[in-house]
Amino acid sequence: MQAAADSEGGTVVFSRLAGGILDILRSFRGEYLSGEEIARQMSVSRTAIWKHVRELRELGYGVSAGGKLGYRLDSIPDRLYPAEVRAGLGTQFIGRADIHYYREVTSTNEVARDLGEQGAPAGTVVVAEAQVQGRGRLRRSWWSPPEKGVWMSVLLRPELLPGEVFLLSFATAVAVARAIGRLLPLEAHIKWPNDILVGGKKVAGILLEVKAELDQVHYVVVGMGLNVNQEEADFPPELRSRATSLRQAAGQPVARVPLVREILAGLEDEYFGLARGEGERLWQEWRNLDITVGRPVEVVTSAGSCSGLAAGVTREGRLVLRLPGGEIQEFAAGDVTLAGSRWNPDIP
Repeated sequence: MQAAADSEGGTVVFSRLAGGILDILRSFRGEYLSGEEIARQMSVSRTAIWKHVRELRELGYGVSAGGKLGYRLDSIPDRLYPAEVRAGLGTQFIGRADIHYYREVTSTNEVARDLGEQGAPAGTVVVAEAQVQGRGRLRRSWWSPPEKGVWMSVLLRPELLPGEVFLLSFATAVAVARAIGRLLPLEAHIKWPNDILVGGKKVAGILLEVKAELDQVHYVVVGMGLNVNQEEADFPPELRSRATSLRQAAGQPVARVPLVREILAGLEDEYFGLARGEGERLWQEWRNLDITVGRPVEVVTSAGSCSGLAAGVTREGRLVLRLPGGEIQEFAAGDVTLAGSRWNPDIP
């Protein structure tokens, strides 16, 4: 069972005994198991069992005590503890090596980047209950309140050329949009380059950071921020017209741990697909979910803004903009505002 550290070095620790007790109670979910039997399985005293059950309760687990009946696991907290994420995680390497959990952190991308420099293995995951310096594109801040969303980064070491790394942005956007659609009665779409929209409002964003040389990628940090359980009053007033949460869209609270598992499994599937040379399939999946092409848009970059018709996205991930005078301009990066309804989704 792994420890979970906050940004100031304190810990939220699943001790070995608490982790073992949790595993036993989980296997008997809904049933009482005597303290004597748990103590026998753990080779410790019943007093030690009582002490570590109290530890689990302090971490948010609902463990009831039924006298001579023993202990029963009644509820699991909606916290992104590594033990919970791994409990039903259907991946081969993402989240299998290390999951670093923080109560609060500057940004999960920053932590993952530091881990990448230290040689952490591919598939390392960083999750936080809150970020105090979350970042989006164009160095914008990302609002990341505690225990309301999924603030997560994945460290990858792909065998891609630097010019192919953008495919991981496509892969992540597809994985996030598909995960939402699988778990909730919602239809998620992608807005170039990698915003996820539900009901026309932004619910998630993706930020890739890369360390590479001219012909070699050392590592990629794939950062994701998802608004999950915020209500309208939780958003700053300036964001309410363009941002939403899965809870608002679905009309009900959303469990975050299954969402994390689904995203990680989907990302790994797309990652393996890229390794098999299935870039064309990924491109088609991304295009099927895209709602940018065929719409009037404004593109904002560090150099300024430009308006026109989104005429397409190249296989290199560049947005093709048709300007009012008919000229064509391509953008490798930027922030897009959809300025009107889509009128011709088949523009080449």
